[in-house]
Amino acid sequence: MVIEAYGNRDDVQTRLYALCSFLLVQKSNTFFYFTRKDQAGALHWRPEWDVKLGKPLGPFQKLANGSYSRDFEKGKVLVNPLSTNAVVTGLSGYQNWVNGQQVNNLTLPPYSGALLTSN
Repeated sequence: MVIEAYGNRDDVQTRLYALCSFLLVQKSNTFFYFTRKDQAGALHWRPEWDVKLGKPLGPFQKLANGSYSRDFEKGKVLVNPLSTNAVVTGLSGYQNWVNGQQVNNLTLPPYSGALLTSN
C-alpha cells in the first residue's frame, strides 16, 4: 500500500502531520510519498525522512486527549488530528526531532505531528 500526501514542500507542520500519521499505521508493506499536487512524481528529500526510529513496538494508541501515539525502538510518534491543541504529558526521555530540545510535555497544534527520538 502506498499512502500519498500532498502539500507545500516547505510547510514542515503539514509534512510532519502526514509523515507521523503514516507512521501510526505503517506495516512492512506500506510506503509513504509526499509531494506537491503540481509536481506529482518529483522527489523532494526532506531531513525528517532520515530520522531513525527503529521498528514499532506495537500498534498506535489513542490518548485520552484525542491525539494518537505509537512507540518505536528509538522514539515515539505523536499525531493531533483535532481542531484544538492537544497536550501530551509524560514524555521524559525524549527529545523533539525538529529542535533537539528535551521534552517532558508537548503541546501539539491542531492537525500536527511530532517525531520524538529517545535520549
